[in-house]
Amino acid sequence: MNSNNRNRQNFKKRKPPKNFTRPNDVYITNKTDFGAQINKCIKILNSEVGEVFIHSIGNAINRAINLALKLEEDHSFKYEVNTSTINLVDDYFPEDDDDDFSIQKRLNSCIHIRIFRPYLLASEDDNNKDSKEPEKLIKI
Repeated sequence: MNSNNRNRQNFKKRKPPKNFTRPNDVYITNKTDFGAQINKCIKILNSEVGEVFIHSIGNAINRAINLALKLEEDHSFKYEVNTSTINLVDDYFPEDDDDDFSIQKRLNSCIHIRIFRPYLLASEDDNNKDSKEPEKLIKI
């Protein structure tokens, strides 16, 4: 298909797939209020789950990074970052009945940030060093 036909078609991006559907998965977009996104993450982090996974693609990656940094700065949470690439599909709808429907496949960057509370290993009685009791995880 040549570029002249593309100019005579309506362009529509398909929604990206949401591969993660756990209750502690949060998808970040540029449309949602930043304060609401922070509050949602804090609510999950303060629950018994204790960790949140932030997912974002394309232009919203900066917002996801800012969210993780804000949570670390204000609430002493820690984070781990992974990146990936996602396949996206765009649809081209013809304006004329003579033209054909077409799709365009493209790649886009993704970021996945795990935010969690840090833990320390400590024995139940730090004063009794001869104790044979197992160590426990405690929140700091």
